[in-house]
Amino acid sequence: MKSRNYLAAILLLLVSGVVYSQQAHVNLDWAPQRNDEGLTPFMANTVSPDVKDDHTVTFRVNAPEAKEILLSGSILLGLKSDRPLPFVIGENGVWSVTAGPLTPSENHYNLIIDR
Repeated sequence: MKSRNYLAAILLLLVSGVVYSQQAHVNLDWAPQRNDEGLTPFMANTVSPDVKDDHTVTFRVNAPEAKEILLSGSILLGLKSDRPLPFVIGENGVWSVTAGPLTPSENHYNLIIDR
């Protein structure tokens, strides 16, 4: 009888240890696209693609000597466009274009630089 009690106690300890050791540690609040603290990441002017909460996407290219940059690819289907989107150059030599809003899906894109 005592051996059964010991066996039951050991089995209970093993089962309870397995249950606790398999608990998931998931951060449900993790949202890397949000910048709630107003931080400026390293190389922030060339973060690309930059997906916003409103489903728009900003593409950036640091190419101060480029003459023209265009966005093309299957991403244009989501935009209902048949022509590549032109980038606009900023004062710091970083080209950018904002597209969207896009429905969340797998989108492929190409950058055409000085074709």
